[in-house]
Amino acid sequence: MQAGLYVSKHICFLTYMQPNIINREDILEKLLQALTQRRLKSNYAVIGPRRIGKTAILEELERRLAESDAIVTRIDFSKYGYDPTEFSRVLIDSLTKAYQEKLDPASRVLEGVRHAVAEIKKLRRMRVEFDISLDEAGKPVLTVRPTLVTRELRHAESFEQAFSYASRLASASGKKVIIMLDEAQKIVEWTRLNGMKNVMDLFRSIIDELDEVSVVLSGSRVHMLRNLFAGSGSPLFGRFTLIEVGPLEKRDANTLYLRNALEATENEANKVYQIVGGHPFYLLVMAEARRPRERVAERYRRLLTDVAGGLYLYVNYILREDLGSKITETNYVKILGALAYGERKVSQIAERIGIQAPWLTRYLTRLIEYDLVKKTDGEYELKDQIVNDYFRFEDATKNSIYY
Repeated sequence: MQAGLYVSKHICFLTYMQPNIINREDILEKLLQALTQRRLKSNYAVIGPRRIGKTAILEELERRLAESDAIVTRIDFSKYGYDPTEFSRVLIDSLTKAYQEKLDPASRVLEGVRHAVAEIKKLRRMRVEFDISLDEAGKPVLTVRPTLVTRELRHAESFEQAFSYASRLASASGKKVIIMLDEAQKIVEWTRLNGMKNVMDLFRSIIDELDEVSVVLSGSRVHMLRNLFAGSGSPLFGRFTLIEVGPLEKRDANTLYLRNALEATENEANKVYQIVGGHPFYLLVMAEARRPRERVAERYRRLLTDVAGGLYLYVNYILREDLGSKITETNYVKILGALAYGERKVSQIAERIGIQAPWLTRYLTRLIEYDLVKKTDGEYELKDQIVNDYFRFEDATKNSIYY
């Protein structure tokens, strides 16, 4: 009954290749135009559902920015559970490597980097380590590795120092520094750590003090991030320009599907779009699972009901990720199941699953915060049609965490 409950983030559905950048050029151009202007202080938050293409956008942005004079680094929180101190070490190290790549060959010899080293040493409680090697021409190359001192720093202090280093590096090098943080909503979780309760206030002060450094964040907690960056009561209100990434339009969705589904027809692509919409990941799962003579609707049901199906695994994964330890509370999945069968009002849901309305409202509020449910004109519904169908399909019910 709980076959999908403990699905790891490393299972096969996360190994699908990132889709080609399709119809995201306007987002890329907006970011490139702003970020390559050295004197323009601009920060962006790119938000959207999981696997909608945010990372693909950041990867392409990083590639194009590499051709500019800027010092660029990207850190992915989805791969590593950084605490503030570890994050700071990683950021400092990656910025230094990115800086070294921008140095011309003559600047890499010992004499050529003394000024930069002197600037780095000005940072409080920072030490500098060196590696000296030879380049292809036999000239000495100095590798500079600034790291935080060995004594235990407070989380807040190390977090501040890392961004202070970014500003100092921009000043010392005369180059724009761009920091990209993928799945950056993880920073909010630091509020549970000692001294980090007010991490968003700290982040605001850091952002306000940055000089010639731009920060680009991405995240999939849409409801939370929208409030964080656009809510008037948020510490970060007005500090970031919000860019929301949504599904592909039909023409672009069909293009993506046909690129990845061998021998598929335009008619088949239309049917796939009618079922899964323009979500790039869903389109790729449907394309990769294509079988000769299997109807589109049959393929969709198989992927959602088979315990090894890409969509089945994905839904179980996001339920686990969104609900966390609350996944064991059957009331949450009962509510999701009731919504999948059309009950939209609190009274209807309460009658179906037997929870009193005041308690039910609290559960629904949390499900909205987890991006699983949305509320419109007093009625509730599941945000994702795939999740909705997961609970509706009879075969999926037998193998899922529901009931």
